[in-house]
Amino acid sequence: MATSNALSVERGAHDMRVRPEPELTAAQASALRAALDDLLAEPVPLVLDLRALERLDACGLQLLLAFVAARRTLGLACSIDADNAVVRDAVRVSGLGQHLGLDLAEQPIA
Repeated sequence: MATSNALSVERGAHDMRVRPEPELTAAQASALRAALDDLLAEPVPLVLDLRALERLDACGLQLLLAFVAARRTLGLACSIDADNAVVRDAVRVSGLGQHLGLDLAEQPIA
């Protein structure tokens, strides 16, 4: 598993799981953006694992949205593992679920 200051990367046989640090806010955005830029063109399906996220602000959401959109533009698979109340709530409140590939319609806001 490779690790940078902003995230850890676990390369599997058929995909890559990327885990950012527990806070994805404006304070971490620059470092995370640089780390994600390095992974943008990886040819394997990429999973953004946000299960351990403790804080997520609008800047963090914008960064996730830009990364997912850029991967899709390149024709590369990117999904988000958002089994986390912080992420679900932020995505539901922002209305970005569909753009991030998350169906949160049935899940209540905590």
